[in-house]
Amino acid sequence: MFSYINYSTLKALLALMVIFNAIAIQASSAAAETVSKLKSATPTLYFTYNGENEKYKHFVGDGSLIAGSSARIVYANRRKDVLFKNNCTVYMRYSYDFWQSCQDVELKTTATGELGAAIKIPANASTIQIAFFAAYPYDDYKSWGFIWDSNYGKNFTVKLVSKKDLEEKEKFERLNSI
Repeated sequence: MFSYINYSTLKALLALMVIFNAIAIQASSAAAETVSKLKSATPTLYFTYNGENEKYKHFVGDGSLIAGSSARIVYANRRKDVLFKNNCTVYMRYSYDFWQSCQDVELKTTATGELGAAIKIPANASTIQIAFFAAYPYDDYKSWGFIWDSNYGKNFTVKLVSKKDLEEKEKFERLNSI
């Protein structure tokens, strides 16, 4: 009977080891998949408006904004219709150095019908500052001024993930998967 107990115990230990190994492989694979998604997906910065509670909101979806990669900016039609009622053309002004230099880009209609633009983030950037504007027309669509969506004059600022931070996260995930 003693040898039967040892055999059963050994069998149970082997089963536990197989289960533990499967869990470790699954966790390691999930961690690698997360880092891979961060690297390969084009993250999107959304600017929305919830009409029910009249809340303006912006958030990053599909990963994190990573320095040295591309990003999409999406400006919801509901937000445009509230802030830029009489305009079909909305522009985004953005900067990586707190407005010492900046670029303007016209937002184009995306496949989902929202307004959007794709941008390339410099590798040395740590934040992005954004404001939106449209020209207010008068006779024959000649502009007489601009209206801004700029977080009440503070501008929208989003922290970027650096390549170094991403590499450290990847290293951490690799070490924890062992």
